[in-house]
Amino acid sequence: MRFSLLLPLFFACSHPVLVLGGDETGTGGTGTGGWSAGGEGGSTEPAPPSALSIQPNRWDFSTTTLGGTVLKVFTIRNTGNTPLATPELSLRDPSAGFSVLRPCTGALEPGAGCDVHVGFTVAEPGKVSTVLEASTSSGDRASAMLDGRRAGMAWSSSSYEFGATGASSREQTFTLTGKALPRATGAIVIAMDNVYLDILRDDCLGKVLSDETFCAVTVRPGPTGVQFQSGYLVATAERGGSARLKILVRH
Repeated sequence: MRFSLLLPLFFACSHPVLVLGGDETGTGGTGTGGWSAGGEGGSTEPAPPSALSIQPNRWDFSTTTLGGTVLKVFTIRNTGNTPLATPELSLRDPSAGFSVLRPCTGALEPGAGCDVHVGFTVAEPGKVSTVLEASTSSGDRASAMLDGRRAGMAWSSSSYEFGATGASSREQTFTLTGKALPRATGAIVIAMDNVYLDILRDDCLGKVLSDETFCAVTVRPGPTGVQFQSGYLVATAERGGSARLKILVRH
C-alpha cells in the first residue's frame, strides 16, 4: 500500500512542466525562453509613412526687386492607397514675405495631386526662409523649405526725424549695409532728395560693398528758410540698386 500511494506522487513531481515566455500561461512575462512577443509590454509598431508629398521639397526664390512678387507652383500629391481629405496649408513664419496664394480645394484620391501657388514679396534687402507645411485630418504631413532674397543695400533705419531742439548740434550717423549681394557693388554715391542736409562725414562715397559689409554717413540738418522738410537720404550704386532713408526735419 505504501508503494501504491507514493507512485502517483513520484510521477506527478517528475513530469516536466512546459513554460512559455517566462510563465506557465504563455502570455509574455520576463523570461527569455519559449514564446514571447517582444518581452514585457510587447512590441511597438513603427508609424506608417506619410501618404502626402510636396514637390519640389525645397525652392530658392532667388533675387527679386523691392516690392515685386515672385510665384512658384508646388504639387501636393497623395502617394498612398486611400483617399485623403483636403490638405491644409500653413507657413511656419508668415512674416518672412511668403504667402499661399492658391491652396488645394478638394480631397485627393490615391495618386492624385493639386497645385499650390506660393508667392514671395520682398519688403527689404536680405535673406529670408520659412517652411511650407501641408497636413490632413488623418495625420499625414509633408513640408518644403522656402528661401528667398533680394540683393541690395539697406540703411540702419528706415526713417529718422530731426526735432527742433538743439538744432546746432543735431547730427546723426547712419550705416549702409550690403544685403544678399552675390558680388560687390559699384562705387556708392550719396545724395539728397527734397531735403537739405550737411554731410559731415561720408565713408560711403566711392566705396564698394559686398555681402554684410558696411559704411557710414554722418549728417545734420542744413539751414533753410522753411519750418519743415520731408525727403530722403539716398545711396545708389551699380549692382546694388538704391537705398532710401526717409528724413523729416523740424526747424
